[in-house]
Amino acid sequence: MWRRSEVEQLTGLGRHTIQDLCNQNTSRDGLGFWEPAVMKPGYSRFDEGDLLAFYLVRQLTKVGFAPAELGPVVLEMAEKGDAFVCALRMRAHALANRRSEIDMQMAALERFEEAAESSAPEERLYAVMTSELMASAERATDAAASELRAPDAVCERVRKRLVREASNLVASIRGEAVGASVDEVEACLASGHAAEGASCEKVLLARAAAHFLNEAENGVPVELAFGRGSLARLRQAALACASVPEQ
Repeated sequence: MWRRSEVEQLTGLGRHTIQDLCNQNTSRDGLGFWEPAVMKPGYSRFDEGDLLAFYLVRQLTKVGFAPAELGPVVLEMAEKGDAFVCALRMRAHALANRRSEIDMQMAALERFEEAAESSAPEERLYAVMTSELMASAERATDAAASELRAPDAVCERVRKRLVREASNLVASIRGEAVGASVDEVEACLASGHAAEGASCEKVLLARAAAHFLNEAENGVPVELAFGRGSLARLRQAALACASVPEQ
């Protein structure tokens, strides 16, 4: 027989995890997953079967299953059919989504660091804003290009144009005369209406701008640059010429 402390050492599971899994009081904190060979108040001992069970628990928690999920998953493992395999696939899908989120966060942190290192302390907010708006413009162009299957050369021109305009937003906020106005942006969106026979580049630019405007975090710089109410006005113009769902 093994003590609980020994099970912790042999499996890598934490004390509270083992306690919760063995606690039969499911109306409170207990999960009622497993009952050891010997279990008394303040005393428990584990046999070979218990060790195997907690070895399995450790393997499943390593890949992201929460203790509360273990009961059904372990039961599915012993059943015929593909329920257990499906549970593993669902976990893999969840982890893949999480990895994508982490990749995006890491990329953003790298941009933040680069912006911070290349600017004075009092300029860092604007540097970060510029960096993120330019990244948003890149994402918006990629999304529009994918939807419209635009030629690479056209995509590159639109990308440069939208990135430049994104950078100009921050310049405008800082009071620099960059020549951009809400009327000009609205006219750009209107000129990209496919039904009016607009060029591929204008259509792509309008669609990319619509994606850019529909990223919620861009609301602050847009309104600081163009004035209160400008975001709603520009989004309405974007919807008139590009079917892009709001995010």
